[in-house]
Amino acid sequence: ASFVWNYGLGMTWLAVPLYAHSQGLSAAEIGVLFSVPVLAQITINLVGGAYTDRVGGRRVMIASCLAMALGGLELSFAQGFWQFTFAEFVLGIGASMRSGTESALLFDTLKHRGRTEDYQRFEGHAESLTRLGTAISAMLGGVLAAIALRLPFYVNLASAALLLVM
Repeated sequence: ASFVWNYGLGMTWLAVPLYAHSQGLSAAEIGVLFSVPVLAQITINLVGGAYTDRVGGRRVMIASCLAMALGGLELSFAQGFWQFTFAEFVLGIGASMRSGTESALLFDTLKHRGRTEDYQRFEGHAESLTRLGTAISAMLGGVLAAIALRLPFYVNLASAALLLVM
C-alpha cells in the first residue's frame, strides 16, 4: 500500500506546477499551491490520532484513499487558482490521514498476532517501498506529463482506486 500511495501521489508533484502554469497561474500562485497540502497536513495531524482512535484506522485509511481520488480528480479538471488550491488541500488531508494511521494499523495487526517484535522490520520495509514509489513516480510522472499534462492525475486516480480494493 505504501508503494501504491506514493506512486500515485508522486505522479502529481511535477505535473501540478506545469499544468497550473498552462492554466495561467502565476509563479507566486504556484508557490502557494506547494504550501497548501503542508498546511492541511499540519492541521489534520493535530487531531488525527484522536480521530483515528474514535472511528477506527480502517475507516480513516479508506477516507484517505477517497481524498486522494477526489484531489486527483479535481486536479485533472482544475482551471483556476481556487480549484487547484482545493485539490491540493484535499490531497494534503488524505496524506495526513494516511501517515500515522498506516503505522498504527501495522502495529495493531502485529500485536493481535503476537509479533510486535517484527514491527521495526515491517515498518522499515514499508518506508523503503514508500521511497521507491516516490522515486519511480517522479521519473514516470515527468514522462507522462510530457505526453499530456493531465495524465499523471489520472494515474493518481487509478492508484487511489487500487488502494480502495486492497
